[in-house]
Amino acid sequence: MTDISPLTRCITEHHSALYQWFLLHQEALLCRQFDYAKQAWEVFESGLLLHLSLENTYLFSSEQQLLDESKLRWNVNLYQKEHGKIEQLLSKLSKMLVELYVFDGRVQRLALLEVLEKQISFRQVLEHHEEREEMDALTLLSAISCQDTELFIQAIEQWHEKNNDTLGKLKEYFSSH
Repeated sequence: MTDISPLTRCITEHHSALYQWFLLHQEALLCRQFDYAKQAWEVFESGLLLHLSLENTYLFSSEQQLLDESKLRWNVNLYQKEHGKIEQLLSKLSKMLVELYVFDGRVQRLALLEVLEKQISFRQVLEHHEEREEMDALTLLSAISCQDTELFIQAIEQWHEKNNDTLGKLKEYFSSH
């Protein structure tokens, strides 16, 4: 696929950006910089929820039929169910993090190990989902209307712009520590 549509590029770049936020969050956890960990998680969580919502609206909505479902390897319901599972796992991890930040001492260290273990599993679910999208749905994006493409891309770009300063601060901190 040499000629990548702007929407495909946007989605794959956003997958990559989300992964970078996830890694920043984990790095902050490991350094026990919980304020930074919270910031990175909040940005990651908002970006992932936005991403899933946009995909549900513009790609995997059975009402709008933006993708030709007959050309998909996996049907729209599978993607929607995966998005639901990702949202549930994300919610559970967010609750675990809230508890982690309240604990101290050994209890906090043990809770941190549990969070990191759950996050590894969560990341594997995300990777599997992204791979499925890249093999299937993202190859069909050129059929989506320009207007829908523009709305999707604008929402992602606004999210990036909103979080650029935080990203710069976190990267600066962790590059010097």
